[in-house]
Amino acid sequence: MLNIKGVVPILQAPFTNEGALDYEDLYREVDTAILDGAGAVTLFGTGTEFYMLSDEEKRNMISVTLKAAKGRVPVIASVTRNSTYLAVQDAKLYKDLGVDALMNFPPHFEKPTPEMVKNHVMAVASATDLPFIVQYAPGVGGATLTPQDFQDIKACVKNELYIKVEPPMGAVQMIRSVHEMMGEDVQLLCGMGGTNLIGVYDAGGQGIMPGCAFVRPFTTVINLYNEGKREEAINIYLKMASMIEYETPVQGSYNECEKRILVERGIFKTAHCRYPNFRPDESYFKTMHDLYNELKEMTDPGVCY
Repeated sequence: MLNIKGVVPILQAPFTNEGALDYEDLYREVDTAILDGAGAVTLFGTGTEFYMLSDEEKRNMISVTLKAAKGRVPVIASVTRNSTYLAVQDAKLYKDLGVDALMNFPPHFEKPTPEMVKNHVMAVASATDLPFIVQYAPGVGGATLTPQDFQDIKACVKNELYIKVEPPMGAVQMIRSVHEMMGEDVQLLCGMGGTNLIGVYDAGGQGIMPGCAFVRPFTTVINLYNEGKREEAINIYLKMASMIEYETPVQGSYNECEKRILVERGIFKTAHCRYPNFRPDESYFKTMHDLYNELKEMTDPGVCY
């Protein structure tokens, strides 16, 4: 078993100012995330701007990420097609390229029913024998599922199964309900930029999938929690909470916030996001920078990348 847990960041896609992928920065991002304490790294989440990437770019990014990881942590690739047929093909391709696990962003364009989503997920999961993460994100168009739906998926899927929960509201309640129903049959992760980390762990979660900018302080909080030092964990998390809440409401601004911090840390050369994307004015990023300054020592304590 891979036993994916802890901080499992979604890799940002580094671009030049002209919009080309910067594979050197990607390599450095992966290495940094691992040095910061990541339990695994993930490609092609919304934070990777998967909807802006070509198939060839995705293949190249997987290759670079595997080289940078050097087997130190699992590399996860997300399958993001709206077509079940194409999603199955991607799952097989990504396994052939050498990834350690798959994640599936369910179809959302046609507003599928829960039954459609379940059938899609089961088909993609069954395409390989790799550990499999179901990304449950109804807030971006996918259908609403219940704990029983996840139980049905597990009954049909023989792979090591994880669920990444990120509904717009109620993630902690969903994690608790699924945990109570399924126990050790499924492992639970949470997205949403690391929002409500302590509540996620209290409810039975075993990991979070934020961006790459704050892997180190997230790791510190989780380690303290697991050591039974809950109050210390909460105190550090509260220092992070304003930044997390400020970043997460709009995906476009979230991506640029994460990239700007990676630029300041010397990991990325630019914070460029491919157009079109939502971009707030500079006053938004000034506030972000002020909030980041409060976390700077926790984020990069004397480490030179």
